[in-house]
Amino acid sequence: MEATMAMVILAIAASGIFMSFAAAASVQTEAQRRIIASRLAADKIEQIAATDYASIAGSSEPAGQLKDCKGLTITGSIYEGLSRSAVCTEVPVNGVKLIQATVEVQYNGVPVTKLTTLIGDLNPHY
Repeated sequence: MEATMAMVILAIAASGIFMSFAAAASVQTEAQRRIIASRLAADKIEQIAATDYASIAGSSEPAGQLKDCKGLTITGSIYEGLSRSAVCTEVPVNGVKLIQATVEVQYNGVPVTKLTTLIGDLNPHY
């Protein structure tokens, strides 16, 4: 009887420790996903900013079809489930034409990160 009670107590203690490790692994995976999503959003903002002002447009990249700056599909299990969309809207600020670019990265349809910036025409044609 005492041995059975000792084994029950040991099992309860061990499951508590195991649950802590499982929770830590889940938090680490989520943190890694957020870092990658932030990098993907920043990369897309840089691509948009490097585009000729008159050619800037929004885009959408479904999961499994993310593209790098050279137009090549980004592969790897770490990118599975991630999608990216960019919305570009012209906004006048004190008579200056700017484009507001917003990039959102989602994981399985749930927003993970969103970046927004203003882009000006570096070669205005007056």
